[in-house]
Formats: sequence, C-alpha cells, structure tokens
Amino acid sequence: MKVCQIATVGRNPEWIQLGLFRYPTNLLVLIVTEEYLEKAQEIAEGIKGINSQIEIVKDPRNAQYLVNFLKTLINQLSKEEYQILINVTSGLVSWQLLFYGVATILRDKIHTFFIIDKERKEPLEMVLYKPLSKTEREVLMAVPDEGGTLSKITQMFRKVRQAEIGKEEGSSALISRYLKTLAEEGLVESQGRAKVKEFHLTNQGVLVKSILTD
Repeated sequence: MKVCQIATVGRNPEWIQLGLFRYPTNLLVLIVTEEYLEKAQEIAEGIKGINSQIEIVKDPRNAQYLVNFLKTLINQLSKEEYQILINVTSGLVSWQLLFYGVATILRDKIHTFFIIDKERKEPLEMVLYKPLSKTEREVLMAVPDEGGTLSKITQMFRKVRQAEIGKEEGSSALISRYLKTLAEEGLVESQGRAKVKEFHLTNQGVLVKSILTD
C-alpha cells in the first residue's frame, strides 16, 4: 500500500519530521505560506535519501481555494490507492480547523488524521466524526443554492433517485425528517411557516455541498 502524508508547515519542521518517523511515507505534500517556504525546503533537504517524493504547495491563503485543492487532492490520491494521512501540527490554526472539516466530510478516504503532542512528542490520532449518510448527502444536495420549499426539495430528491434506480422515491415526510437532521447539524436553516417555509443552506452547508460536488 502506498502512503501519502499531507502536512501543514509552520515555524518548527520537527513536527513534520516526527510524523514521517512515525508513519513511513511514499509521498509527502507540504502546505505552506510564503513566510515558511524556507522551512518547507529545509524539510525537503532533511529527508533526502528517504524513499519519499515531495511536493510543496505554496501560499494557499484563500480558504475556498484550499478547500477545493484538498478535495481534489484527496479524491485523486484515493483513486491512485494511496493510504492518506494528514498531519496538522504546524501551520495556521485556521488551516487545522479547515483540514479537520474537510477530512470529516471525506472520512471514508482518510486513514489517519493526527497532531503531534508537543510535550510528549508523540502523535495523537484524532477521531473523525461520522460523515453524512448517503440519504443525508442526497437531501443536502437537493437543497437549491437559492433555497427552496419542502415540495421543491422533495422533487429534486426524487429526480436523483429516478436517475439512480429508475424510479422516484422519497416522500415529503421523509425529506422533512432529513432536513430537520441537517438543521441540527448546522447545515440547513428554515424561514417562514408551514407550507410557505423555505429551507436554505447555512455557510457550513454551502461549504459541505461544495466539497461533496464532483
């Protein structure tokens, strides 16, 4: 099994080196800002001779760009049958949170998500919470970007099922229950009352939908 380790780079390259020592890696992808580019190059120089290919992704400060990059990278590595590990010990705190969010959504493709305990200098493998079920994903994807009523979302959901299994499935009552679950997860919110109620994606819902979209 080929192993790829994706790591954020900050002030101290030691956390990357410890991660490589704990988890031998065939491909190392370093995510780094211009500020710490020399540190990334120092890491690359330090592991010469180890059977590891290195790629450096420089200065992806735009959050949406980084989300799209991670999604594309993880999906591509998964197709190439890499075992994917993510080390978020170094780098920006905002990156740590963003990486965790993306990894949770793509949990089935991530083998290990870890951070180094800086006192004990040992990796702590972090739990990636349960991803959305197949039906939850489909209902989320059925919510129009501009929002929509329960009837409209149900209609969109049925079209997906028609394309998948050759027949329409999904009652309004079923879709309503799933929308309630998605609302509890902070992905959907509603406005209005009863038959005029409309459902909209929250900012987090928009992010999750963008990650799930091929």
